[in-house]
Amino acid sequence: MKSDKKILSIFKLGDIFTVSAILVLALYFILRTGAGEERFKKLVLMNGSQTINLSWKNDTIDLKKLINKNMMVEVKDGKARVILSNCPDKVCVNTGWVWGCGHMAACLPNSVALLVDCQQDLNVTK
Repeated sequence: MKSDKKILSIFKLGDIFTVSAILVLALYFILRTGAGEERFKKLVLMNGSQTINLSWKNDTIDLKKLINKNMMVEVKDGKARVILSNCPDKVCVNTGWVWGCGHMAACLPNSVALLVDCQQDLNVTK
């Protein structure tokens, strides 16, 4: 009992309230940021100056048909990866899954990049 009173005497009610408020605010911002990223998360295929938005729907995409590159992209469970490429080093294939904001798999010989873009589109009319 005496040790409990010592602990309580060290912390004042205001200290406990302040620490609790900081923890609640931190948790709120962490959860809000994650939800915001999901809302604006796009899977983008960049081919030189061409940008193509891809679907997050589970699929295997043949880039030969889409942009005339000997590559294949797999999209599965909210992740994407290059599964086939005719480039010599296969860096794009070995990159593995991309899923988070800013993740990217790039194939320099084919001038192709698979990018997860989470920037919010702002449609501003002037």
